[in-house]
Amino acid sequence: MKAILIGVAIALGGIGVLTMMDAVAKLIVSGELHLMQILFVRSAIIVTGMLSVYRFRSTSTNLKPVKWGLQIIRGLIGSIAPIAFFSALRYLPLTDATVIAYTSVFFTTILSAIVLRERVGIWRWSAILIGYAGVLLAIPPDGDGAWFGYFLVLIASLAYSTLAISGKWLTRSESTASLVIIYNLCVAAVTLFWLPTVWQPLSLSQITPLALFGLMAVVGQFMLVEAYRRLDGSLMAPLEYTSLAWAIALDILIWNDVPGPRVLLGAFIIIAASLFVIHREHLRMNARANHGTPE
Repeated sequence: MKAILIGVAIALGGIGVLTMMDAVAKLIVSGELHLMQILFVRSAIIVTGMLSVYRFRSTSTNLKPVKWGLQIIRGLIGSIAPIAFFSALRYLPLTDATVIAYTSVFFTTILSAIVLRERVGIWRWSAILIGYAGVLLAIPPDGDGAWFGYFLVLIASLAYSTLAISGKWLTRSESTASLVIIYNLCVAAVTLFWLPTVWQPLSLSQITPLALFGLMAVVGQFMLVEAYRRLDGSLMAPLEYTSLAWAIALDILIWNDVPGPRVLLGAFIIIAASLFVIHREHLRMNARANHGTPE
């Protein structure tokens, strides 16, 4: 029980760190620095940190991919996720973006059915439809002048789901470390394309939040990896939705922005539908292990 509690504490801490990273990102992208420069610096910090840690542990071989081509394709497609999500933060409160981003669970299930040919029964399809109804509810009728922001978050969720599905498939031959570092190298490569036209010298006031942004990404990701190592995936799933509490608190504290009832009700529906999809997936995996298929 003590080990589980420690794992839960690490998971909650990692989720909190990553949500605060999103808040820092929102502050940065609202400033003068171009998003591509911000993401390039973040990826550089993550890659440098991983190389240093794995070299110190004498486990650098874990960073080497087996299927270079597929990893690069995965990384290039997945790079759309942070670009779209952090761009959306220019237009949306952190809470709204966080709520809509939860749709990645639905995209992942849909892609699992299409790409991995996994069976998705009526219960999960129904939950997905209800979840997207929650999305429509969470988005204000007039779009609050930010329809483009909502669209970007949905694109980010789809890209993140593609990243997750391809990662799930590639773990048959690839290490987690290689998937993480190649993905971040691809993000760096994509953003590097824009750097000659958007790069600007960094002042001390800009270096500090950028360094914090990158450090939070490294710390948060490593905490979640450690939490996943200690906890069952079925326990991790509901913990990830605590990011909503962090987002609401940060919106209020930093931007004095209190989420409306539509957003909160939509969030409740999306989270409930997501947890149901995850629950049915857990049942399906257990049934498959016992030579059955409940749906």
